[in-house]
Amino acid sequence: SAVTPFQSLIPQTSSSCCEDLLTAPDDVWKQKQTLPTVCGSSEYWGSCLTGSWHTAYETCASVGARLCSLEELYFPAKGTGCGYDQEHAWSQSYCNEGGVEGVWTAKVTKKGPEEACESVFSSRSVRCCADDCTGPPSPPPSPPPSPPPSPPTLPQEATTCCEDMLALSDTQWKQADTFSTVCGTSKHWGGCVSGDWYTAYNTCASIGARLCSVEELYYAPKNTGCSANSKYVWSQSPCSEGAVDGFWTAQVSKAPEGEEEVCRSMDSFVASIRCCADDCTVSTSASVLPPPSPLPPYPPPPSPPPPPPPPPAPPPFQS
Repeated sequence: SAVTPFQSLIPQTSSSCCEDLLTAPDDVWKQKQTLPTVCGSSEYWGSCLTGSWHTAYETCASVGARLCSLEELYFPAKGTGCGYDQEHAWSQSYCNEGGVEGVWTAKVTKKGPEEACESVFSSRSVRCCADDCTGPPSPPPSPPPSPPPSPPTLPQEATTCCEDMLALSDTQWKQADTFSTVCGTSKHWGGCVSGDWYTAYNTCASIGARLCSVEELYYAPKNTGCSANSKYVWSQSPCSEGAVDGFWTAQVSKAPEGEEEVCRSMDSFVASIRCCADDCTVSTSASVLPPPSPLPPYPPPPSPPPPPPPPPAPPPFQS
């Protein structure tokens, strides 16, 4: 069948973004988590409007918005005033049902949604939508490729301090009281990463951190997301057990009572990746108390008194 004039106007697109419309002083625009890429409103220039479908189309266009799809009427446009949840509002969804060719209208009642296919010349409520131009968040970048299997430098050292890591917004660094000189995280580039030992080593190095020792896994990075407490995590503690030469992995969900450690080959096992860094405000050298000052020598005993002088000689005898 031939395209009707109003069909050629579908889909309508918004010329303004949600971030601009949400600050409009006279309109009530809302954006909801149920459909965060779209915002909706029922008030324009401080008024509630009704009219034909063409009136609704032109109204939305005049404020930089567009008509909502039928589905969008139930989320971003819902609860935006004018009592329009209880009245049929225009959408931009074409319909041809029951001998009527037109556009779907919908209202949201306590009993649930009610939809009707109506002629574009009917008079219905005007609700508009617009799009969030910021779009969905970009996926985290892929971790850098694993380095070739060559002997790594151990112990691996962090190039960034805890005080800088803890200020990052897209990761979840924590510093535990039990191991306060070290901080840890399970999130890298805003996501959760797993791989072989070389991937873990390279991942931590790429964000200025290092792999944790197997002892540190039970404190610094514990409870930092990605459900990694219940997964095996790489450490930088080497191991040699049975026929395996590699590094310890640990599952800390029940630590310390039920700690589980397994020696794994560097390139034959995929484990979760947790990284650590050091608190640069704390000296890494062990605190050594200065030796006590030597005691002053004990004074020598006093010299004995000189012996008494001999008695005077008796005078010579005279007859």
